[in-house]
Amino acid sequence: MYMEIKNVFRKEDFDFLYNNAALALVGIDENSFGWAAKKFGRNDTIGYLIKGKEMNEYYNLKGNVAYPDYLNILVLFPYKKTHHFIEPMDWYDEMVDRNSRAK
Repeated sequence: MYMEIKNVFRKEDFDFLYNNAALALVGIDENSFGWAAKKFGRNDTIGYLIKGKEMNEYYNLKGNVAYPDYLNILVLFPYKKTHHFIEPMDWYDEMVDRNSRAK
């Protein structure tokens, strides 16, 4: 299954993902994007790729809550519902809230 990958840099994209219950795969290797598309993708799924550096800058994450600059965070929206929740999956908005509270 093909999945469009969109790099996230703009406020509109960060806000869209936060407000729409998107599914985040933290630390996923680029070679695994195809697996993510097959497992969680639908025909209309877009993969939003956020690097740790952009995540840290946008949400002002520092210290022990900051992500490594090179880390891939692949956020899927919309996604196929599954009962198989795996590590390191998270809901994007909950991940952001947890890190913001820990600052």
